[in-house]
Amino acid sequence: MESWTHPVECPDCEARVRAERRGGYEFTWREEEHGPTMMTHYALLSCPSCRRPFLLRHMAEEVGFEEWTSPPWEVVFPGTGHELRGVPDSITRGHGEALRCFQSNAYTAAAMMCRRTLEAVCQDKQATKGNLAAKLKILQETGVIDARLYEWADALRLVGNDAAHNVEEFMGKEDAKDGLDFTRAIIEYIYTFTDAFEKFKARRAAQRNGTGSSESASLEE
Repeated sequence: MESWTHPVECPDCEARVRAERRGGYEFTWREEEHGPTMMTHYALLSCPSCRRPFLLRHMAEEVGFEEWTSPPWEVVFPGTGHELRGVPDSITRGHGEALRCFQSNAYTAAAMMCRRTLEAVCQDKQATKGNLAAKLKILQETGVIDARLYEWADALRLVGNDAAHNVEEFMGKEDAKDGLDFTRAIIEYIYTFTDAFEKFKARRAAQRNGTGSSESASLEE
């Protein structure tokens, strides 16, 4: 088997390591009948320190695929822990790209993508007037986010501005990680937890209306 390593973020070692290839599998396919032949290659690797497994995927046209050891590779397993469900595609893609920038040690680019993700949130919630500062204020005034989340979002906006316009400033790892975490918290509050809580309230109301029991009433006292 060909010797090959690839840099990945190992969650167990909490470090960027060069994982070692242990095996691979590839297949060809076409999206359209007369379209180009595509090749997908899966590679199984392991961390040289803790031996954690990784599954990577690389897709490209079959022509010239001999250079499959070069990027872009996508880590399929283990999951990043940052998968977002029930969130508009433009927002998940923005957050996902910010995460990939962070994993590639491109921390300034990660901050810029967090800001772009906030723009996508505003667009989805019809807060489209003015610059990003004004849009975030609209989100607060319309109750989409509360005062604390507005403070977080505005701080992310300022960091993203510096990342985009201040050529002398480069983002550090800790600040970029905080930016990712705050961005995710805002997204989950708006799309995941708010929706889940509304469903929880509706389910509880239906249960109370359905039983009408004295036991249910006593629990509310």
